[in-house]
Amino acid sequence: MIFFDTSAVVKAYVTENGSDEVRAMVAALKGSLYLTPHVVLEVLSAFAKKMRSDELTKGVYRVVRRAFLSELSTLNVLPVEAEVFTAAGDLIDRHRRIAAGAMDILHIASALQLQATLPHKPLIVTSSDRAFLSAARAAGLPTFDPENESFSTLQARLG
Repeated sequence: MIFFDTSAVVKAYVTENGSDEVRAMVAALKGSLYLTPHVVLEVLSAFAKKMRSDELTKGVYRVVRRAFLSELSTLNVLPVEAEVFTAAGDLIDRHRRIAAGAMDILHIASALQLQATLPHKPLIVTSSDRAFLSAARAAGLPTFDPENESFSTLQARLG
């Protein structure tokens, strides 16, 4: 199972360092990709920000936004229930020295809940955000950074 942070999802739709690895993951691991509704909002916001900063034209923005929304049905969007918020608060207290933001911690708490729900399946958290990756590792989650690791490395870890 792969839990996606926003920085990884964006790479599937906008060409950045690590996009080839993320696109390979999406193609090969359909049905095993997870994210939260908050990641969905962050991805849409990231696309809009890229358009405002002229990294994307309005036309490309519309295309990538439409593609992402149409492919949401192939992703597993996890519900974020009250216990996830409680767990996120505990993570903030436990790992307060790590500079991860509130949404990062919420995503990590969601990944931990997914891991607890399906303990027999390996879970790897995917991101290119250093603070997010540090917090995920501190919480005991295995990580993958598509900007610095290859898809074949990820496949080997998944077994």
